[in-house]
Amino acid sequence: MIDPETLRGCAILLLSLDARAEEIARGAIVEITPETRAWDASHGRHVAHTVTLALDARALARADHGTVDSLTRAFARAIAEDPGASLDRLALRWAGGRRSSSAYRGEGGWEPVSRAEALRDYLDEAGRPDLAASVVEVDETSGGVRVVGEASEAERAALGEHARALFGPGIALSLRLAD
Repeated sequence: MIDPETLRGCAILLLSLDARAEEIARGAIVEITPETRAWDASHGRHVAHTVTLALDARALARADHGTVDSLTRAFARAIAEDPGASLDRLALRWAGGRRSSSAYRGEGGWEPVSRAEALRDYLDEAGRPDLAASVVEVDETSGGVRVVGEASEAERAALGEHARALFGPGIALSLRLAD
C-alpha cells in the first residue's frame, strides 16, 4: 500500500515549478482509496488508486483548472513510482475545517470552522468579497445545505454556484434572501 506522506513528498518534488499547486499539495490532507480499479496486464496485475486532497475553503477556491491539471500530473507520476500502480482519479474536496498553520505532516494545524465561515473564506479567495459579506447563515438540512444570504436576486445564481463548488455539486441547495 502506498503511504500518503510518501506520495505527497514525491508529488511536491514534481510540483516545484507550480507554486500554487505545490502550496495546495503541502496544505492538503491526502487520502488514498486503494484499488478503485484493477486489471490484469501483460506484466501482471495492475491497480489504480483514487487520491483525494481535502483542503480548506481558501485553498479549494485557488484550485483552478491549471492547478488541478498540475496536481493530477504530479500525483499520477508519484503513484506510478510503485510498479503496477497508477492514478485512477484525483478529487478535491472541502476538509470541513480551516488550515491554521503551514505544517503539512500529521493531523495538526486544522481548526473547526462553520459552513458559513468556510463559504465566506471561499468567496473572499475567489474574489467575491461582496458575496462573502452577504452570507448570513449556512446549515445542513435533510435535503443538503441551505444558504441564507442578503444578496440581490441577480447575485443568487453566483452564490449558489460557489456554494456548490465548496460543498459539492450533488447537494440540494436552497437559497433564500434574508429578511
